[in-house]
Amino acid sequence: MKTDINKKFVMKLNIENIVDIDALNMTPYFEMEGLQFDKEKRNHGITSEINNGAQITTVVADNKMVAYFEFISIGSEICKICSIQVHPDYQNKFVLRKLLKKTYYLIKESKHKIFLSATHALNTKSIKFHKKIGFSITYQDSNKVLFEISAHDLKHKLVKFIYTSSSSDESEYSRGL
Repeated sequence: MKTDINKKFVMKLNIENIVDIDALNMTPYFEMEGLQFDKEKRNHGITSEINNGAQITTVVADNKMVAYFEFISIGSEICKICSIQVHPDYQNKFVLRKLLKKTYYLIKESKHKIFLSATHALNTKSIKFHKKIGFSITYQDSNKVLFEISAHDLKHKLVKFIYTSSSSDESEYSRGL
């Protein structure tokens, strides 16, 4: 277990929480393909990613982890965004904004030049989000969409979340910072 240190709240990163959020968000896409989300496989995958250097930042609300952003270096110039997830009960409640704000602080000193990401081709919310942040589509088929953005452009987009957080946003989820 790794530790995520927040300004007002310290909690141990619980892999089961990550797997549970993934299951809630990803099961519909697996089912569209006639597949089943395998929690044990995801648990093994996230554990392996962490052991291989993945970094994770989280948002906590109501004393539980409700969102996370995971990324890992692929060499010195490329960084892969493994997952961006927000618990369904906390979507549209400024949690994503907080997550992106925290992510900016985590990657602002990064020496990476390119950030890569991917999503399921039917995940229209994720595709829209990637485009809004400034990612370009580099590949698309019936199963997946691959994205790319320069580190400079990603940092430029994320820094806006530092200056656009409202005071109500801060007070509503201050436990999560």
